[in-house]
Amino acid sequence: MIPRAYISRLTFSNGTELHLEKSDIVLIVGPNNVGKSATLRAIRDRLINPEHRSPIIFQIELQREGTIDDLIAWINKFARKNEDSPTNPVFQALGVGIHLSQAQAFWISSNNTLRELTRFFCHLVTADERLQAANPAQNIAIVREAPSHPLHYL
Repeated sequence: MIPRAYISRLTFSNGTELHLEKSDIVLIVGPNNVGKSATLRAIRDRLINPEHRSPIIFQIELQREGTIDDLIAWINKFARKNEDSPTNPVFQALGVGIHLSQAQAFWISSNNTLRELTRFFCHLVTADERLQAANPAQNIAIVREAPSHPLHYL
């Protein structure tokens, strides 16, 4: 099974609740400067740190599917493994890294966060990053360097 993490409920600071199913797709629209990006940053920051306070997001309920073994098998396929410490290797992808022991602990955590594991499931792409994605990627030594650009993954 492929591990999944999804938000099942968002509570906004004004009390509005948004209930979500695992296959739902949410589209945030509106004119410039109404808080679309701020909302996405608040969600990401809350998933990384449950103590993070935001004027936009009050609470998040997070659901997980899959076992620790499913998670580790998925990370092994998705990320580059740095085995400097074979008993606790570091997995790197999308410019972030996490130790195996941390990934396991964050996956089984009972709070509504994934901590640093969030960045393996969720990546907020800023306007600048969207523009840069169209630029040619720098060459990397794929055997030694972790992919850091969408084109590296392609």
